[in-house]
Amino acid sequence: MKKIVQYLPFEAAKSVLSENSTFCLKSLRYYRELEEYTQDSSIADKSESEQYFEGDGDHTFNPDSVLVTCWSVLKEESMDWAMCPHKSQDVAIVSSVEKVAKLLEESEDRIFYKKKDKKLNFEHDYLQYYDESNKSKDYSIWRAMFYKRKKFEYQNEYRFAFILDGSMKIQSLIFYVSPEKAQNYIDKIYFGNGLLSMQKQELVTGCISLDVCGKINDFDAVIRSYRKLEIKANKKN
Repeated sequence: MKKIVQYLPFEAAKSVLSENSTFCLKSLRYYRELEEYTQDSSIADKSESEQYFEGDGDHTFNPDSVLVTCWSVLKEESMDWAMCPHKSQDVAIVSSVEKVAKLLEESEDRIFYKKKDKKLNFEHDYLQYYDESNKSKDYSIWRAMFYKRKKFEYQNEYRFAFILDGSMKIQSLIFYVSPEKAQNYIDKIYFGNGLLSMQKQELVTGCISLDVCGKINDFDAVIRSYRKLEIKANKKN
């Protein structure tokens, strides 16, 4: 199985690592605006899927009609934080292409209200990175969600996408995942070195409720830090 990893900020990780675990899908427009409004170009791309196309006539690409979840392909079986040092305050969730695809395919009917006349496709693939100095693109507009500018090649991204009916416009969609399904798709959990002890404590509490503590990397070290924090709190009281 191809191993992939998703980096989550602390608040998002708390939502995923809880008894009421969630999973989030976001539109391509969200990633465009993230760079434009926050000036964060480390993950966002204000030109996301907004390229020139050949051979597609007057077709236009609607970034609100594609919901995605973005992961990075692990080059090794184990997590290497050196690959993304700017993510040291995040939580890394390791899974596999097969497990995430299975989760989304099984959840499709539940998270989308599908009418017979509404088209909904689910696709997933490695991203291709293009040289933005070459404005002519030789791929179809319908594959635009799997292309990004070459400056993002370091992300080594793998993307899962729901392509919605053109009339459907969704900025983001969050749905609940049962503890059993969360346990199935989450293979490993890594806490970034930049997380505070109190934050790790909250995350461990959530992992306990979700019954995934055994998936936390170096769990013993995390628990030792957790207990030291409890001792300090007790002494203050």
